Amino acid sequence: MDEKPPPRIIVVTNQKGGVGKTTIVCNVAAAMAAAGRRVVVVDIDPQGNASMQFGISRDSRLGAYELLTGKADLIQAAQPTRVPGLSVVPSTRRQVLAELDRDILEASHETFLAGVASGAGLVDYVLVDCPPTIGVATVNAIVAADLLVIPVTLARFGLEGLRATRDVLRVLDPALEARTVVLVNMVRASQLGTGLPDIMKDFRDVALEVAIRWHPTLEAATTGDAPLFAIDPHAAPCGDIAAATADLLGRFGDNAAPAKVRAPTPAKPVGHSVLIDLAAGLLLLLGALGGTMALLGDAPIQRLIALVID
Repeated sequence: MDEKPPPRIIVVTNQKGGVGKTTIVCNVAAAMAAAGRRVVVVDIDPQGNASMQFGISRDSRLGAYELLTGKADLIQAAQPTRVPGLSVVPSTRRQVLAELDRDILEASHETFLAGVASGAGLVDYVLVDCPPTIGVATVNAIVAADLLVIPVTLARFGLEGLRATRDVLRVLDPALEARTVVLVNMVRASQLGTGLPDIMKDFRDVALEVAIRWHPTLEAATTGDAPLFAIDPHAAPCGDIAAATADLLGRFGDNAAPAKVRAPTPAKPVGHSVLIDLAAGLLLLLGALGGTMALLGDAPIQRLIALVID
């Protein structure tokens, strides 16, 4: 009997808050489900916004904490939502202090991968919503990722520290750069077609060709308990998200197009996009200790911890 492939893991992360990570996770997951894919959102952000977006209680018995520590697997922890084909592993209240928990500190990305493997043949994609920090849970998710998606806005502070980000990725896993893409989010009409020539030459190959346009409905979806498609399927960002979703699926050789949720024509590319600050809290440290990286060991968690402690 042929062995079923495990779910593909897509991790959405950015160390800067306010760039729309949860909005991207929830709406791309909904678009994938509309394309007939079986999707699980894993919410490892202690704020639990993705869980609340889909109406999942933060008082659930099983959630992301149990998945990350090996106390439950993906299928056991996932809860169905009102979106057909889409489930959520919620961020429960135990996640708030997870970074201080011994079991989390002792867990590895292999623990997470083992839990996700229970979805083989049952789940096609796992989308992970990360907090704006670089704690152990986030690092384990990043290292386990098949694809790393970094949302970024064109605001000034969203563009600083880009080159230092590559140093952080190399500390965690040098192979991460090869599986990282950037998604420009919440673009105003006045920004369409603008370029960033000083960054384009270094990061042109990692940017998605579509940008997510800003729209008032995005804010309503963020504060509501349903994805954007359920609130206003004809809003401009729906077409952008559908196009971005098709791009992400295509990177796995999956040519399914989420036509059921596609509405307007997607926005034109916003020049060549950028990589954001994946470790804002570590930028100064990385600058001062860049020379120590070559001395670090092989395991991603241990290398990161060694970098911070030094």
